[in-house]
Amino acid sequence: EPYTTAACGLSAVVRGGGSVVRCLGAGEDTIYGDTLKSVFTELKRLRPFVGGESVKYLALHVSQQNRDFGYIDSIDDFWRLMRGSHEMLKRSQVLTEIVFDEQLTFENLSQYKVLFMSNSICLSDEQIEHVKRFVSEGGTLIATHETSLYDGLGQKRDNFGLADVFGVDYQGLFQSASKGTIESKTSGSVNTDHSNIYIPQKESLRNELGQIVAFGASLSQVSLRPGNETEVIFTKSNLKWKGKHHPIDNFYPGADSGEPAVTVTTFGKGKAIYICGDVGEGYDSAPLPQVKRFIAHLALSAHPPIEVEAPRVIDISAFMRAPNEMMIHLLNNQLPYIPWDTDSVDLRKYFYIDELLPVHDVVIKLNGLKVKNASLPFQNKQLDIDSDNGTITVPVVNIQEVVLLEIDD
Repeated sequence: EPYTTAACGLSAVVRGGGSVVRCLGAGEDTIYGDTLKSVFTELKRLRPFVGGESVKYLALHVSQQNRDFGYIDSIDDFWRLMRGSHEMLKRSQVLTEIVFDEQLTFENLSQYKVLFMSNSICLSDEQIEHVKRFVSEGGTLIATHETSLYDGLGQKRDNFGLADVFGVDYQGLFQSASKGTIESKTSGSVNTDHSNIYIPQKESLRNELGQIVAFGASLSQVSLRPGNETEVIFTKSNLKWKGKHHPIDNFYPGADSGEPAVTVTTFGKGKAIYICGDVGEGYDSAPLPQVKRFIAHLALSAHPPIEVEAPRVIDISAFMRAPNEMMIHLLNNQLPYIPWDTDSVDLRKYFYIDELLPVHDVVIKLNGLKVKNASLPFQNKQLDIDSDNGTITVPVVNIQEVVLLEIDD
């Protein structure tokens, strides 16, 4: 079947890269001829619509320092972390780009609204100053677990290097005598509780995400910094599994420990959102939809220029093709997210799109953009613009669609 391989290739192309087509050969492998033809027919449609300057919103930090010094004995864990983090953002239809260590400069970061540092353990003093300036000048930082606890060469600090930005101080890995030992990324064996059970402190969060948000991953113990404008939006729970009773069956107010789990701190003109658990690791091991919604809620809080109302199988990226022409890629990617350690034999059960299901009425919200014209070049069709709501509707997306927008100055 061609859809699985086409989705893999298209997902690379629509991010401005080359196609990555897995599990297919050419030449003597003529048994795959029909599939190859179908796949490359889809890829070739994109030839006129590749490149341009990306529409920037969220930057995800992928760090070689982190890989080499923070995860020196467990490099696969680093890739699990980044894979889980990227998948949550991509499948939440957040405009996401990768930034590397050398790109952690204010000049580069200032192009984005949000910087996501998923357990970016190792940061140099110079990088920390650039991140501080990014937030102080109005940016939003989302950071998890032990971000900035180590310097650029993996030497541990006494506290987070970004403690004043986070509005919290590091107290150590969360420890529980009832749990066994696990191997910390850089701190050796410690007793710790892997259960991240967070209680929302706002009614709006409870309505959106439920009574608790839960995932399994290592987590830090933190305390609020005196004098900072820090709001605790999630606290840790005392809920535990005991016998046959699931904790949510006996939810009660006393289950709230009051300890900070997720905080929002005002720093200069911007804000920092700190999550005490390693949510990227947690999502990779168990890709729970609620955890993805939790991250999407935080990641979209800085008002992106483009939003999509569509099932999560729709993957979005956007580029400026010319000074006044925006190009939006919509990919109908129905491949499931499979945990890293899934047996290779079992992978075949998941990576197989037997029938491609079209997605109808994909609504694109244009936040603050004045659009003069919208069209579908594949279909040579004009789209109506709902000026009152700032939206356009794409009638149907099969495996891919391109939307061209003429933007008013």
